[in-house]
Amino acid sequence: MNEIHQFEPYTLTSFDHSFPPAFYHFVALSFAIQKPQDAIPTLKSAILRVVDQLPFLTGEVGPCPDATKKNVMQVQPSPTTTHETSIVQVKEHPQFVLSSTPTPEKGTGAGQHHARCVDLPGAIVPEFDYSSIPAPVFRAQINILADGIVLCLAINHMVIDGTGTGALIDVLATACRGGEGSVDYLRRCDAIQKSTRRYLQDLGTQGRLPDGVHSGNDPTDVAGDIFEPGKSYANHTLVFSDTQIKALKARCNAILAEMFPAASTGPANTETTVRDQRSLVSSNDVLTALLWMSINQVKLKPTQPREESFVSVPVNTRTRFSPSLPDNYLGNAVLVTESKLALSELQCLNDDGHLGETSTQSIRLLSLLAHRVRSSITTVDDESLRVSLRRAHHASDWETLLARPGDVVVSSLRLWNSFSLDFGPILGGLAALELVPKFA
Repeated sequence: MNEIHQFEPYTLTSFDHSFPPAFYHFVALSFAIQKPQDAIPTLKSAILRVVDQLPFLTGEVGPCPDATKKNVMQVQPSPTTTHETSIVQVKEHPQFVLSSTPTPEKGTGAGQHHARCVDLPGAIVPEFDYSSIPAPVFRAQINILADGIVLCLAINHMVIDGTGTGALIDVLATACRGGEGSVDYLRRCDAIQKSTRRYLQDLGTQGRLPDGVHSGNDPTDVAGDIFEPGKSYANHTLVFSDTQIKALKARCNAILAEMFPAASTGPANTETTVRDQRSLVSSNDVLTALLWMSINQVKLKPTQPREESFVSVPVNTRTRFSPSLPDNYLGNAVLVTESKLALSELQCLNDDGHLGETSTQSIRLLSLLAHRVRSSITTVDDESLRVSLRRAHHASDWETLLARPGDVVVSSLRLWNSFSLDFGPILGGLAALELVPKFA
């Protein structure tokens, strides 16, 4: 398998146009292996098997020359990916160990230098121009460390969303585990990509826009600077107690049940005639609200007066369509919802910005913000999605479809099942999964 299969160019969907053409996920997958070199043939052949059967992964994002609208992008074959070495590279870093490997304390002089993947992004990420257009869809770099392998994937967000990235890791695990026996599965997966793209494109042409709904040509609908290609980001690891988040969720739902009694109860149980208690917010909603509040407390400065803040939450729409989209559809199926906070509402917080244990007002505000997040998410249903696709279809300039993120964006990858995946007898399961923050 030396030459890369070609494919016919295809127009990206309106969902795909929510993101700019050179905006990437960088995901690092770590495998703890005693003899890393022995696993290279398995991993490399699996990657090449995947791109051979899903050849659009070898392509690049560029302008669509035949489009009747402005700024329509397509995935097209790349003249630079005619050989396997342009897709996957192998590099050795014998001076480094896996992030999960215990290391000697400073000053002992023992052991090897330890660096987490996120501490050396320039060494482990695939090498290419991250800001150029046409922009590659997918690249991989296999990094051989002293005690394992770190596979770093560069994935173009205009082609594959966060849920799709998790699904692609699942596909790769199947290819590693199944060898040549996975080819039929990969072919079916490629067929699903094509049929789902056609389905989404067809939905945009069905029906008329409802009264009062206009096409997406508002010149103010442009992406915020969070989507700037090549931008660097600070990285901080925050660890939240699952027990405490669940406790906060319980308190929030209790408060919301008093505020919205009709919405907090479900239909009567036929056996007991007692109405079932319904959670108005999830743990994710509460955590999103907590982050939203905390970030704005830090950002509040007299020299930079602001009146409001917006939190954006990307929603996976696959299960919100009727019928649902396939779980292993890799393309974008995300809609970014938005909720608003008036910064004057933060006055109820303690001076140090923390939620005091006895502060009823603080918990009440947290409950309200979590409810706003949940309310914005619940508006995403089959009908609203179809209207969104029709609205995009009628837009004359698809650059206006770029998502406009708020000043706070909270995205969850909790639905990824990566740590339960089996990559076969040689690679086994994942030792760690990290997003490379300098580029992610």
